This record gives sequence, C-alpha cells and structure tokens, in this order.
Amino acid sequence: STPPPTAGITNNTGSTILTCSTTSISLTATGGDSYQWNDDNNTTTADLTVTSAGTYIVTVTNAGGSSTTSINITSNTTAPTAGITSGTTIITCSTPSISLTATGGGTYLWDNNSTSANRSVSGSGTFTVVVTSSNGCTASASINITSNTTAPSTPTVTVTDNCDGSSDLYTS
Repeated sequence: STPPPTAGITNNTGSTILTCSTTSISLTATGGDSYQWNDDNNTTTADLTVTSAGTYIVTVTNAGGSSTTSINITSNTTAPTAGITSGTTIITCSTPSISLTATGGGTYLWDNNSTSANRSVSGSGTFTVVVTSSNGCTASASINITSNTTAPSTPTVTVTDNCDGSSDLYTS
C-alpha cells in the first residue's frame, strides 16, 4: 500500500515577509500527487503566489491519503517618517548657507541626487528628500528656504546750519 504523503512547502522567494520591495512570495507545495490551498481561489496547483499576509495551508494528497502543512506570511509595509531639520529657514547676509539634515532612517535621496543625510544650501527654494526604509517603503519631506539678503538702507543725513557756529542740527 502507498504511505500517506508528507506535505511540504518550498518558499521560492526566501522570505515570509511582504514588504514594499517584496510584494509577492512564491510558494510550491511538495510531497503528493494533488494539492489544495486555502487561498481565496482554492488553488489546486502546487504553485501559489501570495500577495497578502496570512496563514496559508496546503492539503497534499496521494493514493495513501492526505496531510497538511502551513506557512505564515506577514507584512511590513510601514513607511518611514521622513523629516528635514535645519537651524533656520532664512538665508541672510550673515547666514549665507543653511545645513539641512534628513531624518527617518534608511537611505536618502535629495532632489539634487545627493544621497547623504546632510546637505548644505545657499539659495532659496523648496528642497525635498525621499527616505527609503529597510523594507523598501518610501516617504518624502520638503522644506522651504527663503532669502533675505537685502542690505539695510543707508540713512540720509541733512545738516541744518543754525548760524551759531557750533550747534548745527543733524537729521536723518
């Protein structure tokens, strides 16, 4: 007589976590002649592509009977919390450049294609960074930098001679 099958699941993707960069996981049932998955479609082939978290159970059948096994798939699609910090947002004559620091972890990509967390700017405008976390999810942050580099106005001094030889009147 034929012994009952030993159900198995091969994870072809190598991960049991769905992320922003791993959006599907490929599974293959092993050990039998026919297969029945518990997915939404009641898939009856050995291969199953998973795109949502859950416990996936397969029933493996052969002439000797059937057996089941399962695999738990989880999801981590949390986006990072992107941010930009700076000491000031106004470029002035005494502060001709501003240091910007991207926050949120992972990797950074600024709108000028630099990939450092830190960036220095010397002109006004809106500056944007995209933060990518280890799960491949992204978020962006922007900061508006303004400029006030107008020199102070030069006072106009008017001298009025009061004809006493010493106490002239100065006004601006």
